[in-house]
Amino acid sequence: MMVNSGASLPIVGKILGHTQASTTQRYAHLEENPARKAAEEAAARIVKAMQSSPKRGKVVDFKQSFG
Repeated sequence: MMVNSGASLPIVGKILGHTQASTTQRYAHLEENPARKAAEEAAARIVKAMQSSPKRGKVVDFKQSFG
């Protein structure tokens, strides 16, 4: 969970008390599609910024397939 939240493997290993990076790597399971999650989070921040702006632009929703 820490790796998926953006923590580096060395930091996670230190928190867990691992002495070897390979141990941390073995247990660090990334989400199935981290690129899609990052894109969705960025899009949500953009929409939020646009909605809080005094000059509201038109937000157009479009669907795009992420392989």
